[in-house]
Amino acid sequence: MLLFWLKWRRQRAMRERAVLFVFLGVVLTILLASLVLTLEPSRRIAVFDEPSDWQSAVPEGWLVRPEAVAGLDDADVVSYVIGYASGKEAGVALVVWDRSRARYVVSDQRALADIDPRLSFVTSVRATAPGAGASPAAEVTATISDGTKADFFVVRSGNGLRVVQMVDGGGNLGPAVFVHGLLPDGQATFELRDVNGDGAVEAVTRGVFQDLNGQAGGRWSSVDVYVWRNGRFEYDKELSWALTTEAVMFPEPSGAPVDTNGRQQ
Repeated sequence: MLLFWLKWRRQRAMRERAVLFVFLGVVLTILLASLVLTLEPSRRIAVFDEPSDWQSAVPEGWLVRPEAVAGLDDADVVSYVIGYASGKEAGVALVVWDRSRARYVVSDQRALADIDPRLSFVTSVRATAPGAGASPAAEVTATISDGTKADFFVVRSGNGLRVVQMVDGGGNLGPAVFVHGLLPDGQATFELRDVNGDGAVEAVTRGVFQDLNGQAGGRWSSVDVYVWRNGRFEYDKELSWALTTEAVMFPEPSGAPVDTNGRQQ
């Protein structure tokens, strides 16, 4: 009888220990689950509302320089315009947040050769506002094979990229590509600045050219101003004339007098 009682006590103790282990396991599981649920919303917000891993969208083989990336704050989640090079092709691409897949994807791209055959490689991309009322845009600087550079602009249109157009002084419509740097017959500069004090920037190209057909050493200046209208750059004759006149009347020092036609003798 005593032996039976001792055996029963031993079995009861084992059952109590087993119940205790199960209870402790359940408690630990609840505590871990609570911790995960507490941290998970923050993690989900970081992933879905403020994603930053746009690099994961870059296709294998693309070369993207850090200075050739610009964020466009034109939606609830930032999109990116990147300049890329891949083999013999170079261009710009739009990287957007795909909510259905919860990651960034390349939604559109434009080869430089399709924008302007002279363009060869993207050196920088900057976020900018090209004019009053303009959507956030990316100003892209690209090299030209002869060593000069050119700036052009792209804006996001849905999940696509739209190359900003321009109407030049002759009324011709085409991509707004502004060449600057050393040219065979002179030098040109390009900038966005407010030239008439209206609070909006204009696109300004300024050139100082050698008069190859006139007197040796003669130079002449020209300034073209493009204002932002109808979602594109349009040549402004009055502002261009005013700034060209200013450049003629107040030229940069060169050691030579300027005649009434703006030519330095």
